[in-house]
Amino acid sequence: MIRKDFPLRGFATCGDCGSNLRSSWSKGKTKYYPYYLCQSKGCDSYGKSIPRDKIEGAFADVVKTLEPSPNTWCGLKPCSDVHGMRDWLKPKILRV
Repeated sequence: MIRKDFPLRGFATCGDCGSNLRSSWSKGKTKYYPYYLCQSKGCDSYGKSIPRDKIEGAFADVVKTLEPSPNTWCGLKPCSDVHGMRDWLKPKILRV
């Protein structure tokens, strides 16, 4: 399920082990902070958290560099096929 607070959940992967990053909120002194993290036991990045803004900013930078051909859009419904777009983008995104 795509949620507004973590739109890349299930999409962003760990650069060390390749598993999907999980998402969570961490409570600070006065507010909550959003993070993505790897929860694969045995991974060098196990338990290490990455701020949501860092991952989503890196994702936005990659998306800005993409130049889809006219044929790319043939199988997608305009502005409504979110899963089709995610499937198309997934192999093009670098691991975090």
